[in-house]
Order: sequence, then C-alpha cells, then structure tokens
Amino acid sequence: MTIRGRSGLPKHSDIGIIGFGAMGRNLALNLTEHGFRVAGYDHADISGLSEMSVLCRSLPELIESLATPRTLLMMIPSGPEVDRLIDDLLPFLEGGDLLADGGNSFFRDTERRAGRVGDAGVEWVDLGISGGWHGARHGPSISAGGSRSGCARVEAVLGAVSASVDGERCFARVGPSPGGHFVKMAHNGIEYAAMQIIAEAYLIMDRLCGLSISEIQAVFASWSGGEMGSYLIQITADILSKRDSETGKPITEVILGSARQTGTGRWAAVAALELGAPAPTLAEAVHARFLSEADRPQVSQAGGAGKPAGENAASQSENLARLKGAVLCSTLCAYIQGFSLLAKAGKKYGWDFDQGRIAGIWRGGCIVRSSLLGIISDSFRANPSLENLLLAPQLARQLESRESPWRHMAREIARFGIPAPAIMSALAYYSAFVSGSLGGEILQAQRDYFGSHGYQRVDRQGTFKTDWLNK
Repeated sequence: MTIRGRSGLPKHSDIGIIGFGAMGRNLALNLTEHGFRVAGYDHADISGLSEMSVLCRSLPELIESLATPRTLLMMIPSGPEVDRLIDDLLPFLEGGDLLADGGNSFFRDTERRAGRVGDAGVEWVDLGISGGWHGARHGPSISAGGSRSGCARVEAVLGAVSASVDGERCFARVGPSPGGHFVKMAHNGIEYAAMQIIAEAYLIMDRLCGLSISEIQAVFASWSGGEMGSYLIQITADILSKRDSETGKPITEVILGSARQTGTGRWAAVAALELGAPAPTLAEAVHARFLSEADRPQVSQAGGAGKPAGENAASQSENLARLKGAVLCSTLCAYIQGFSLLAKAGKKYGWDFDQGRIAGIWRGGCIVRSSLLGIISDSFRANPSLENLLLAPQLARQLESRESPWRHMAREIARFGIPAPAIMSALAYYSAFVSGSLGGEILQAQRDYFGSHGYQRVDRQGTFKTDWLNK
C-alpha cells in the first residue's frame, strides 16, 4: 500500500529510511519482504517504489508516519549533507526517538554527531553496513555503535534481515559510538588490500605466467572454494568471464586501468598511522589507487616501464602454485593488520572490541567474507586477549608453511618488473615479525647524532647519549 499526503497517514511504520540510493532502496525492499513496515523519504522522486509501506513527500510526513518511539535510519552519502539532515530532523524528534547513520561516515564526524544528537535527548546509533547493494537486498553484515539499549532497538529490525552464518546473525553491537563506523572503516581498509592483492595476482598471471584472460578466469574459479574461498575471488572469476556487449571483447580489455577511492580506505591508513598500528598493506592499496590515476602513461610511453630481467625458469604450474601461496599469505596479513588496527583503537578509546565477534559478523554478507575469517574468529574466541593474530598457532602455521613459495614469487615479481606493492608489503610486514632486528639501532644512533635524542642500550636501563664528533 502506497500512501501520499499528510492526512490519514497511519502512525505504525516500524522504521523510517531517508535516502534511496542503491543501498537505501535495497535495504528497504529487504525489510519490507521480511514483514516490516517501512516508511521512506528521498528528495528525489521515488514514486516507483510501490513495494514500500509508506512513501512520504517531506520529513515531517515521514516522522508522522512512524510508530513511537520513532526509529529513523539515514542512508545518505557521508559528508556535510549528514549534518544538514540532522539539522532538519532534530526539531521534529522527541526524547526516546532514535536516529541511526547507515552511511560510510568518518568516525570522528560520527563521534561529534552522536554527542550533538544525544544532547537533544535523542538516541544515536552508527551502523557499518557492508555488502554493497546485493548485501543490503539479501542480507548485509552490520556493526553497530551506540548504547546497548539503542543497538538492541535497531537489532530488532535490522538484525532480522542481516546475513546469517551457522545460525549466527551477522549483526553485532561492537561498542559505544563511533565504534560501528570505526569497524566499518577497518573492514574497508582490509577490503582495499584484498582487492589490490587480487589485481596484482591478475597482473602476475598475465605477465609472468603468460595466461590468457580465459585461463586466468579458470584459475580464479579454482581458487573460489576451500581455503582460498572468498567473495572477492568469486566475483573476480565472474568478472573475467564477462564480455563487453558492444565489442565482444573480454570486459577487462575495455575498462580503463585506473581506480578511484572514496575515502574509507584512506581513513583506515591514516588511523593506523595515528594509532601506531603497522598496516603497510592497507596503506599500499590506497597508494596503488593514487598511482593508477597518476601520470604513469606518459612515463611508460617514454620508455620508463619495467622490463623482465631474465627468462622465467619456473614452469607455469610452479608459478601458479607459488602465486596461490603468496595471495593467501598476503591476504591473511591484510586481515592481521586490520585486526591490529581494531585492537589499538579499542585500547586507545576504551571501546573493548570483541574481535572474535567482529570476525564472526564478517563471515557473511560483507565484501571481505572469506574462509580465512572462520580461522580468525576461532583464534580470537580461543584466546580473547590475543594481541596479534601472528601469535595464533593455526594462522602462524598457515604462513610458515607457505613462506618459501611466497618469497620465490616475490623474487620473480621483482625480476620481471611487475608492480605488486600489496603482496610485497605484506611479505615485508611478515618478515619484520620473524626477523631478529629491523635496524632500529642505526635509527636510534642517527637520531642521537643529529638531534641529541638519546638512545636505549641492550645491557642496561635508561637513556644514553654519545659525543659523536669526538673521535
């Protein structure tokens, strides 16, 4: 039933959704399909949404249509528009009403907004909703930040339509606000890295292994199950089987080789730097997108492209086996870095993240869902105080058993001039943890030499200085 006009609007809708882009519209359809009464508003024309319970022409009309206490979900792009919408909504809301932000808002903005809304007596919940439009339509993964009571109210509606794995819903309150958006930001940092690793594997199969696109597609299809199984590998196999409707060429031959970024991956890399959480692979994935839009074509055309420094001595099957190990290990390191970021943030801001539960909700509905998350979730649940996943026995064995092929592949990547910053940075990250020294003694000495900063010694406590100019 579609109702327009203010008079006669029933005040019974379970939730109001503002914003009907791909995410908002599909989430509304998902909710309606599950029996919830949804009222919707968008400044654009949404007259085609006949499946909705109530379509509203204004924010006051939307608010009037909701059962009290009201629950409102903003599904609009992050940025100043969110603040403007809050300005428009607050005069119509009352104590006990709840306002949730389901967009990819920066967690610092969310922290500020939560305080402002709370001061007005309105409950606030920030939602990290992952899975793209398909997840919104068929079951997303949702991390919620806010009070226990506020998150419970939202879970009663959105939890029922979220994804489910092994009977467990992929909805969780991860902590107070802005924890929901911080967790989503970390998720997207891992997502950037996993996507970049797959893109590098594609290049390696092309340039090192000499495979055709159909052969590369077959490799990704073979990887899409078992220990390598992931949503991103699965869709990559699907993408590589697609042909352009106009030219008949494989679709990847007509797509421009540059990739933009929307901010969440960059935010994750910056947050890691601010918190002192080593996340080089997450950062390299962001840099790779910047590089893809830089002035590389001119450099390449001028003869600056990397050239193979020798013949490929290994067989195709050997290279593919090594590449498989390199992709698995690099992806695992991306997850480890993302969870390290969560651990640092939880400790710094007092959010007390349950990392096992976060890994659990990422097992379904979201973009980074993969077989590895089952092992990660089990590792945290076996040892909730685990500071770094590299200390988890099962994950450590995964990396140790594939270290040799990973290093072999890195050598070939360098020898053939293939740009693979994510795979190489992941290996450097792992090497740093298994190495006895990172050369920090030289860094300490340099800082003392030019800045008299002092240094620590291996044989006694304290800070020491050396007169470097006195021979």
